[in-house]
Amino acid sequence: MRLIFAGAPAYALPALRALVGSPHEIVAVFTQPDRQAGRGRTLRSSPVKRFAEQHGLPVYQPASLATRDAEQTIATLPAEVMV
Repeated sequence: MRLIFAGAPAYALPALRALVGSPHEIVAVFTQPDRQAGRGRTLRSSPVKRFAEQHGLPVYQPASLATRDAEQTIATLPAEVMV
């Protein structure tokens, strides 16, 4: 099954790890945009983004999934389900 994964915090990683190790095809990962953090206000990626990039998965970072642009992007992806 082709799917889209959506998540950002570290507690979403076990689910993404399980899907990467399954026979399912992850066609995209949606996660929060990089944010400034720490005293230096350096940009930090979400744990889900870092994991997805390490595994060669396409990453999308819309400000919100409820925007028209995000909805159109999701509609163009060849996925059967979004998790």
